[in-house]
Amino acid sequence: MASILVLAALIFAVICSATTTATAHDSCTLLGHILPRNQVLFPSDESYKTVNDRWSLTAKLEPSCVVLPTSAQDVSSALKVLVTRSTLFAVKSKGHNAITGFNNINGGVTIDLSWINETTLAKDRSLVRLGSGAAWVDAYRKLNSQGVSFPGGRCSTTGVGGLTLGGGISFYSAKVGFVADNVLNFEVVLASGKIVNANMDHNSDLFMALKGGSSNFGIVTRFEVKAFKDYGRIFGGGVFSKATTDTTSQSLNGVYNFVKQNHKDEDAALATIFNYNATGKYILNSMVYTKPVAIPAIFKAQFSIPHIANDMRIRTMADMTEQVTTFLPWGYRDLFATATIVNKMSVIEAAHRISDQIYEEVQHVPDLVWNFYFEPLPRLFTDHSEQLGGNIMGLNRTQEDLIVMMLNPRWRDAEYDAEMADAAEAWVDSIRQSANRLSGSNDFQFLNYAAKFQRPLESYGPPNLDFMRHVSFKYDPHEIFQNLMPGAYKISR
Repeated sequence: MASILVLAALIFAVICSATTTATAHDSCTLLGHILPRNQVLFPSDESYKTVNDRWSLTAKLEPSCVVLPTSAQDVSSALKVLVTRSTLFAVKSKGHNAITGFNNINGGVTIDLSWINETTLAKDRSLVRLGSGAAWVDAYRKLNSQGVSFPGGRCSTTGVGGLTLGGGISFYSAKVGFVADNVLNFEVVLASGKIVNANMDHNSDLFMALKGGSSNFGIVTRFEVKAFKDYGRIFGGGVFSKATTDTTSQSLNGVYNFVKQNHKDEDAALATIFNYNATGKYILNSMVYTKPVAIPAIFKAQFSIPHIANDMRIRTMADMTEQVTTFLPWGYRDLFATATIVNKMSVIEAAHRISDQIYEEVQHVPDLVWNFYFEPLPRLFTDHSEQLGGNIMGLNRTQEDLIVMMLNPRWRDAEYDAEMADAAEAWVDSIRQSANRLSGSNDFQFLNYAAKFQRPLESYGPPNLDFMRHVSFKYDPHEIFQNLMPGAYKISR
C-alpha cells in the first residue's frame, strides 16, 4: 500500500510539473479578478521584482504571480482558486528560509503574507495578536513603550509565521519555553478555504500539531501570543574575538558552563558563533540578558575572553534583533543544517573539530563565509513547554541538557551549490557519528535550522509523527498541503 501511495505521489508531481506554468497563469488571471488588482502581482508589474526578492540568492524563484492577501478571507479566496484548479503554490511569511522552494516557487503561485502584519495588544494586556507576515522587529517596536513583551524571533527580518510554526527559540526561552509554546490561539485557513481557530478548547489536536509541525495543516494568518510585563530594555550585544586555540577553548567551555547554569538565571541567553572568512577566523559570543542589568554574573566567562570588539549595552529588543541581522547579509547563496548534541565537553570539542575539518575541505570555494553556531537547549526549555501544555517536538523524551548546532555557510557562485550541500551533509553525519561514540548524541533536528536533506518532523519520534499525520489527514483529507504546496517538510514523505 505504501509503495502505491509513493508511486501515485510521483505521478502527480510529474503531471503537475508539466502543467504548472499554464495552470498557474490561468489561476493568476482569475485571482486578479477576485482580489483587488494591487494584491495580485504579475512579472510585468513594476512592484513584482521588489516583492518577489529574497535576502538569499538560493531562495530566488519566479512564480507566475505573487498574491498579497490582507486578511484570512483573502487567503481563503486564493486557496479556493488554487485548489479547484490544482495549481502549485508556495507560502511566504517574510522569506527568511534560504532553501530553494521553501517559500517561493517557479511557475506556480506565491502567497505572500507580508500585508497580514498586525501587532495588537489585547485590552487586558494578556496577549499580543500578531499577523503571520509581520517582521519580529516591527512587532517589538510597536509594543516597546507598552511595558509588555512576548517571546519572538531573534533576527529582525524573520517573519512571525515561519519561525513560530517551526518551534522558535527566543531570547526569553529560558524563562517561558519555545515561541510556539506561548501561542494561545492560531487562526488557520484550511485547504477547503474554511477559517478556523485552534486553541486548547477548539480544534485542540490541530493546536498541538501546529506547535512545531510547520505548514502541513493549513495557512496560519494570525497568532495570539502570551504577553508578560517587561522592562522595555535589555542588556545585549556581542563580544567579538579572534579564534585562537585559547579563545576557542574558553568559548567552548563558556557554552558548556552556561548550559549547566542557565536554570539558575532564566533571564540569560547565549549563542556562540564561529565565523571563518577570507580575512581570518573569529568568534562572536552573542549575549542577551532580558533585564537592563549590565554584565550579569552568568556572562563572566564570556567577558573574560580576550576580544577585539564589544558592543554590549542596554538597548531595546528591536535594536538587539537588528544587531543579529548583520550576520545575514543579502546577495549570497546560503544553506542551513542542524545537529543536536548533549552538553558534554568532549562532544562539544569534537563537534568543533569536525566543523574546522570540513571548512578546510571547502575553503577553496570563492567568497566562502563559514558560520557555525552553538546554542543552548537546556532541559529548562522543555520544562516550561510542559507547564504550558506541551508541543509536538518530542523533546520531553530526554532529561538531558542539549545544545543545538547550526551550520550556515554562504557563497556567491551557483557552481558550488552541490559541493556545499555535500559538505553540510558530511557535517551533520560526522557530528552525529562522533556524538554517538561519545554517548552525547540526540536525534532532535530543530526545524528552523534544518537542511533540505534533513527530516526534522521524523526526529520528533514515531508517536508524534503519527499524530501529525492523523491531524493532517483530518483537516486536509485531500492532502492539498502535501501535494500542491511542494516546499517545506512534509509528513507524507
